[in-house]
Amino acid sequence: MRGLQCFVSVKFKIINHIKTKPCCKASFLYGFFLFSTEFSDKTIKFNVENTSKVDLILSYTEQMFNIKREEVEIEANKKYIVVNIQNKNLEIIKDYFGLDENDDENHRILKNIECNDCLRAFFSGAFYASGTINDPLKGYHFEVKHKNTDRLRTVLNIMQKNGFPFKEFERNKIATMYLKESEQIEDILTFIYASNSSLQLMDTKIFKGIRNKVNRAINCETANINRTVLASSKQVEDIKYIVDTKGWDYIPDDLINIALVRFENPELSLAQLGANLFTPLSKTAINNRLKRLAKIANDIRNEDSI
Repeated sequence: MRGLQCFVSVKFKIINHIKTKPCCKASFLYGFFLFSTEFSDKTIKFNVENTSKVDLILSYTEQMFNIKREEVEIEANKKYIVVNIQNKNLEIIKDYFGLDENDDENHRILKNIECNDCLRAFFSGAFYASGTINDPLKGYHFEVKHKNTDRLRTVLNIMQKNGFPFKEFERNKIATMYLKESEQIEDILTFIYASNSSLQLMDTKIFKGIRNKVNRAINCETANINRTVLASSKQVEDIKYIVDTKGWDYIPDDLINIALVRFENPELSLAQLGANLFTPLSKTAINNRLKRLAKIANDIRNEDSI
């Protein structure tokens, strides 16, 4: 199945491939917390769509910080499950990531990326928190967004330095970093451990290319048929006018054969007309003879109008 359904499980595929090293799990959580609904001195708050996502984040949180699920505030509304981490548990997380230090955000993020896989885990967490990807059958678009413009730009700059040409826009006070080229999206999906989704995107791109090529061929063939029908109708009309006003004998001997074949076969293309003659002719020769018949018909019309 192509299209959006291929990408419903992208975030789950990410989780299955996050490295088991503690530093990578911590980087994943740091990216997730930074791009959650709120990560401040008062609370870490995030909204998720399903319990499996809650289970994953809280499982990692317990493994890394020994914060039990029952110590976390969890509420459910009509759309989301809202999770709040506050008080002493918040302080444990802040201390781990050095949030109380005076470093700027860029330095603090880089300080929490300890190995080559940590940046992949960090950005996977950011995407897991606030990223989306379009149905590739409708268009190519990958994005991560956040209400904190400075934070998003910091991550955007880090990703650009690592070879990912993210661009940025802001709408309704929400900053968004995005990619729109299919090759770039394939690369970023592979980077965030969703290589299967990257392969599916390639497959969808091939499918779209074939479909578009077929559609162009069909459209071209339809246009050719329409042109043939219009031209043929005019040619038959000219031959009929000549015959009705002057008779078949009025048509020159070297044109009578083509006139008869065209009159009896209005659906044929020029190439097919040439092939149906007793002595086959090229498309150019057929076209020249039909133009002469059109001139004869026009000359008769001009005489009749005098």
